[in-house]
Amino acid sequence: MTNPFVILFPALFGCGRVVLSDIVGYPGLESVLPLLNKMGTVKVGESGIVDCGNYYFKLDAEWVVLIVEEYEAIKLIAPESVIERILQELGIDITTSR
Repeated sequence: MTNPFVILFPALFGCGRVVLSDIVGYPGLESVLPLLNKMGTVKVGESGIVDCGNYYFKLDAEWVVLIVEEYEAIKLIAPESVIERILQELGIDITTSR
């Protein structure tokens, strides 16, 4: 499993954090999962409670974490290069998502 501190301090692990403002809650997660599968990510775990969860994936030996809260935008934590790839696949302008 990934180090839980990557969620609190992503920069210490060479990661960035992006809020996917147009993708909200669990319905948003259901729309992102097929895209992540298409990119070749492998789900390696999840944690959380009923209305808030963390989902852990591996993509080319890099960690990808999605933080999902029921009525909030999904937060993406990953290395910058992986964030850029995911944002491109989602069709989100990289400059406006920062």
